[in-house]
Amino acid sequence: MNRVLNGLFIPVSILMLSVFTSCNYLEKEFTGQKSEDLVQGNELALPYPLIGPVSQNGYQAILATTDLGIGKNRFAFVLISSEGFVNSETASLSLYRAGAQIFDQRYEAPLLDWIVPRRGSYVSYVEFAQEGEWKAVIDFLHEGNQQTVELSFNVLRNTIAPNTGEQAPDAPSKTLNDVKNFEELSTGIIRELALYRHSLAETVNSGRPTVVTFTSPAFCRNEVCGPQVDVLVRMNEELNQQAYFVHVEVYDNPNELQGDLDLARFSETFQKWGLPSLQWTFVIDCEGKIASRFEGFATSGELRSALMKLMQNVGTGQHCRTV
Repeated sequence: MNRVLNGLFIPVSILMLSVFTSCNYLEKEFTGQKSEDLVQGNELALPYPLIGPVSQNGYQAILATTDLGIGKNRFAFVLISSEGFVNSETASLSLYRAGAQIFDQRYEAPLLDWIVPRRGSYVSYVEFAQEGEWKAVIDFLHEGNQQTVELSFNVLRNTIAPNTGEQAPDAPSKTLNDVKNFEELSTGIIRELALYRHSLAETVNSGRPTVVTFTSPAFCRNEVCGPQVDVLVRMNEELNQQAYFVHVEVYDNPNELQGDLDLARFSETFQKWGLPSLQWTFVIDCEGKIASRFEGFATSGELRSALMKLMQNVGTGQHCRTV
């Protein structure tokens, strides 16, 4: 196993909310990173993440999945209080169209634990029948009391990022053979060489499933961003004979940043995929089509479930289903 740690770590102190995140699991403080925070000429399509209002009791929801479209969507959010992240077992989610007094749909959103302590996101798969403005009312039990928070968000006719069933963009990514130093491949402190041996364009056309994550570990600064590279490392150790696992750095010049996003420019691969926010993971089938997509942090359980739906004769790596 080729894994090396270096000393790169960029502490952040922006929001008075202590959380665990990033690839070294140290306690850090974060705020949502929005498009205006990025370098000029590299603006994202949507502000991110979407932060809801604070309730009368001091609770708040933060939406990880802002790229929503008509049809079925993964709807993921975190809940926070003045003391930190809320880790109740489940939340009830009611969706209303703008101006409607009766909810359109109701869903249960279980808490999915992250690989870092006291962190988790609530995830449900929901249906939107039409585009436009929507509202989510989220009910949950915390410390013996019923709480309610709200989120207002927009649903598009078509998503911005590639959607399930679509062909993955033909976009090569940097590999070990393309650089002189590993620092040109990632801002992170974990150097798992296996994630950079193959170009994304190569794996997408390999006839084997691919799990690819787009993220910049050192700049994982908001409440819904998590240690996605760590998840891929663990999955690769177990399933590297059945699928490819690839990390694509969001920024083209990670070795030049040193914590300063004023110097950053998005990588060509990130731009060709047209991603509207800074952390995405896709599961791609054997024919190069998007099988599943995850905005914000995706747990290993979510990714494993999506990957196993493609696999036949798991253990041989010889066959897989397509979308």
